[in-house]
Amino acid sequence: MGIAKFLIEQANTLPQDLESGTEARMKMLRMMDKEKSTALHEAVRFGHLEVVKLLMHEDPGLSQFANNDGETPLYMAIARNFRPVAFEIILSTRELQACGGPLGKIVLHAAVVLRDTEMIEELLERFGGLTKQADQNGWTPLQLRLQLQAHYFMRVI
Repeated sequence: MGIAKFLIEQANTLPQDLESGTEARMKMLRMMDKEKSTALHEAVRFGHLEVVKLLMHEDPGLSQFANNDGETPLYMAIARNFRPVAFEIILSTRELQACGGPLGKIVLHAAVVLRDTEMIEELLERFGGLTKQADQNGWTPLQLRLQLQAHYFMRVI
């Protein structure tokens, strides 16, 4: 975390870009690599909770960016079952504008696949409108859950 904190401190000393009206600090925080991943995506990918906390404190809007795979940092955290990281992003996010993953799936789909009841409850409590969002197959999270349950019973029988 030391280097991330140092870089953010250095960015805080940069002047505001008068032409565009944006701070150089924000530009740095939101920089993307060739896969369109931000520093937050990378912190999530490697499960660096303290760096996630630092980045979310500096710019909660970072959680809204999707990479080339269509994954937002929150989707990545839930799909990888990095619960503390996911909860940090959820608690730091005021409004969930983007919560996608590959194939049109959303964070609630990922939580359903993992059968993570606590995560599902937290997502529904904070962002209730997720229940109606369908993936590319047209499945809502509830339909996906029922499909997964049907596959389980088919194997048992």
